[in-house]
Amino acid sequence: MCCTACDISNPARPWSVCREWAVRITEENFAQGDREREEGLPVSPLNDRDKANPVKGQQVFCDMFVKPTFQIMAALAPNTAAKALAYAAENSERYEDFLAQGIIHLPDH
Repeated sequence: MCCTACDISNPARPWSVCREWAVRITEENFAQGDREREEGLPVSPLNDRDKANPVKGQQVFCDMFVKPTFQIMAALAPNTAAKALAYAAENSERYEDFLAQGIIHLPDH
């Protein structure tokens, strides 16, 4: 569980770190989608740069995977988990605000 929490922890960090890694992950996904397209394969929904909504994807990932993981981690490391959950809540709310404004691509800052 600790390794999983570390692996998916970017949304549970300060916004500057969360955004930087979300951009990197999005670009990696898009590169994979480009390759799928080049190979004549169906492009996975999150990897399709023409159709994906990276902001929504990050918000859903945070709410469905990151928050529950750190809720479980609270039994092992309550102070760390509390801090992570606070950042995850802030970042999820930021993504919701972007979506409410019609922003679907990650901002530069």
